[in-house]
Amino acid sequence: MPGKLPGKKFFIWCFLIVAAIAAILGVLYAKVVPGLSSARTEPPAAETILATWLLHQSVPDVFKTSTNPAPDPSDAAAGKDLYREKCEVCHAYDGGGKTPIGSNEFPRVPTLRSAAIAATPDGELFYHIRNGIRNTGMPAWNLPDRQIWQLVSYIRHLPGVAAMTPAAAIAPSAAAPVVMPPDHGHYVGSAACKGCHEEVYARWSKTRMANVVRDPREHPDAIIPDLAKPNPVFGFTKDDVALVYGSRWKQRYFKKVGDDYFPLPVQWDVFHQTWSRYFVPNTGDWWATLYPPDNFQRPTGPLCDGCHSVNYDINTKSLTEWNVGCERCHGPGEAHAKSRSATMFSIRRASITCTPATPASSATRRDSLSATQSRGNITIGRSATTSAKTLGITGSSKNTSSAKPPSRTFRTAPRTRTGCRAMISSTA
Repeated sequence: MPGKLPGKKFFIWCFLIVAAIAAILGVLYAKVVPGLSSARTEPPAAETILATWLLHQSVPDVFKTSTNPAPDPSDAAAGKDLYREKCEVCHAYDGGGKTPIGSNEFPRVPTLRSAAIAATPDGELFYHIRNGIRNTGMPAWNLPDRQIWQLVSYIRHLPGVAAMTPAAAIAPSAAAPVVMPPDHGHYVGSAACKGCHEEVYARWSKTRMANVVRDPREHPDAIIPDLAKPNPVFGFTKDDVALVYGSRWKQRYFKKVGDDYFPLPVQWDVFHQTWSRYFVPNTGDWWATLYPPDNFQRPTGPLCDGCHSVNYDINTKSLTEWNVGCERCHGPGEAHAKSRSATMFSIRRASITCTPATPASSATRRDSLSATQSRGNITIGRSATTSAKTLGITGSSKNTSSAKPPSRTFRTAPRTRTGCRAMISSTA
């Protein structure tokens, strides 16, 4: 009948449909929304494909067909400097994106050496650099067009990287057969050399190469300053020191936390007999921008221990011995120690090898310390955000606003000598 109201069944069906929709939405909310904002989850493959297609379609055709007006090697060289300044912090030096920021952004930083980027027109790369990419970590850069094109040129000439898998590293070549190096066995430590090479071992053991890193529990005289006296920069005790680094120009102190060592934010100036802050600023070394500005978040393992030890394994954080031992230059010595044959060892002889260097005069040391413009400078005296309390440092960082030690620049000793003696004489 015209004007007849809906029946009871109609309302029941409507209610059931609404209830079902609400239940479905509730389940989706409970399953999808929690954690939806996390940048740790990997995007589904379908999402990546769709987003990549949309990104490509968003670029105006006029840019896709643009030709790079800066293709010369000089332009690529200029782009390299820009890349290091603007891009490397996320994209890494080789474009692989394996940095603390690039590896943890969402979406992930693309690999600039990939086939997909290689197939992307220069003009499209120009467009993305100049305008950025919305809802990603890619910002819009307000740079002159010429500089953006120079960046594009450098991206096309990113540095090559070594093979990361043994299979790729030793792939056979049709032109020349692969010749595997002889097996010298395991690392055995410098003490294993003493029996046959006692005179050389005795000379080496007195060099700074053998004594840069020392354990104060094994060498009670390793810590130069008197820690019982007040420290105006950062207070700590002998119990906080797992390893001591250096004894000639400066001395630093490493605290062990778990399997890692961390440098305390203070160092002793051996020449001037004063304390000063120790912190590597972003301009002080290549790795500084890749780590937080906090000494206790900068482990020595990936930054220092590989050079100041023998057979350091960054994965297991294990080593054969600290300092530059015999096998640091000669390689694993197990086979040589067993056979005592020179043919089982990569021996490199030199008259200056493992010979103590002549101590520098006071004037030479003073000139070296006062120099401020040299390769390898590390500026100290700047404040560093530290987490001493969370790491159990028994001392405390002092307020030095009224008596702040002067900022000073240290330099490594001039490397004018050759061979091992150069390393011995210029060691901290």
